[in-house]
Amino acid sequence: MAILEPGCCDTDNALLRKILLALADVANSVPATSLITVADTVVATPGTAVQSASQVATKGVYVTAPVSNTGEVYVGSSNVDKGGPRGITLVPGGMAPGFIPVDNSDEIWVDADNANDRVGILVV
Repeated sequence: MAILEPGCCDTDNALLRKILLALADVANSVPATSLITVADTVVATPGTAVQSASQVATKGVYVTAPVSNTGEVYVGSSNVDKGGPRGITLVPGGMAPGFIPVDNSDEIWVDADNANDRVGILVV
C-alpha cells in the first residue's frame, strides 16, 4: 500500500486514514507479545545530531515531524547533519517515506534547523 501519493490532497483526511490503516497492518503483523512504543527525540542544539532513545524494535520504525516544528529536521545515522546531504529531510508535519527496518530506535539520529524541534518515532 502506498501511503504517500504524488499530488495527494488531504482535504478529507484520506492521507490520515491511509497512515492509520498502514499502522494497523504493521500492528497486526507484530506478535502479540511485542509492544508498540513511541519515542520522542528533541534537538537542543541545531548542528549537533541527537541519538534517539533506545527502544528495541521487532520490525523497525516510522519517523514523523510534528506540525509544531518551526523548521526542517534531518533524520539519518550518526553522521546526519543539517548542513550536509546526509539523511532524510522532513518538513513540519512530514513523515519519512516508508518504514525504516532497524533493530533499535537508537540507530536513528536527528538534527534540525531550530532548537527544540523534534521527531516522533513509532517503534514496532
